[in-house]
Amino acid sequence: MIGRTNIVRAALAAEVLLLAGYFILPVFRDAAIRDQAARVASEIRLISAAATTLHARTGEWPEDAAPGTAPKALARLPRGLKFKLDGCELDWDHWSLTDGPDAYFVSTDFAAVSVIARDPRLARELLRRLAPGRAHFTLADRTTFVIAAPGLAATSQPRGDEPVSLK
Repeated sequence: MIGRTNIVRAALAAEVLLLAGYFILPVFRDAAIRDQAARVASEIRLISAAATTLHARTGEWPEDAAPGTAPKALARLPRGLKFKLDGCELDWDHWSLTDGPDAYFVSTDFAAVSVIARDPRLARELLRRLAPGRAHFTLADRTTFVIAAPGLAATSQPRGDEPVSLK
């Protein structure tokens, strides 16, 4: 009889632990996503500020680069910025836009930083952190935060970020 009581107690204890894990695990997972999003958002702000600083100095945006690769013009980014992060890649986008083929047509630029994230929760958290006050769009696993586009002022430094020195 004592053996059965111990087995029942052990089974109840296991069920309680499993139930507690069922409710606690998502809390830890959400905290990890928020932490990862904070790191990625910081990198996006730094890239945006560095590109805007370079544009202010030279009048040119860095050329487009492959996902996960820093543009050559931003190779001297502060603190060894990485475009490949845990769970996502950053992509610098720069496209020259024109109204037509002739030299007399207006030419403008589109500059943005895209995040290619495998986890949609990371993309949602980045939108929560970065989207207010910043033009953006999402297509599949790619969320793009616009820095400069026709009719849009540069938006590299929202919420009091400081300009970046590219010495």
